[in-house]
Amino acid sequence: MFGQFLKEAANVVGDALEEQQRNSASSGGGGGKRAAGSSQVSAEDVELDDGSNIPLSTCDGNKKSLFIGINYVGTQAELRGCINDVDNIKKFVVENFNFPTDAAHMKTLVDNDPQNMPTRDNIISGCKWLVDGAKSGDSLFFHYSGHGGSQKDDTGDEVDGKDETICPVDYATAGE
Repeated sequence: MFGQFLKEAANVVGDALEEQQRNSASSGGGGGKRAAGSSQVSAEDVELDDGSNIPLSTCDGNKKSLFIGINYVGTQAELRGCINDVDNIKKFVVENFNFPTDAAHMKTLVDNDPQNMPTRDNIISGCKWLVDGAKSGDSLFFHYSGHGGSQKDDTGDEVDGKDETICPVDYATAGE
């Protein structure tokens, strides 16, 4: 489910890039390509070079951020610095890039806050919230600090044959 959501999000981003590239091409710019009607973005679909042809965001739109930190307290997988990472990166993004801190623009999921636990469902919900209504010029920031893993890639879209995963606080019962 989460992997499928990320693939769908990649397609949304790919569509937005196509639109930006069409706009850039009509004004003399260039850019990568994506096969028409493609449902997946792959390495062959994108031309990467020195970066001169990659469209840049104006970053003058809405700013939203999602921060996730999981220390897995009381488990054999316990970590010690993930919530500190969230606090530090949040401060950096707010102070250096003027991201707003109100609930409409910033969400934080940490496992020391019972109201905002980074469960699988809450992470998926948070990612959907982050991209909901996004448009050209917006700045979306995602930060995750916690355990990760990998599993066999069933769709063939990964060069290394593995899909990367993040481990929610309820990974033992809800999966990665």
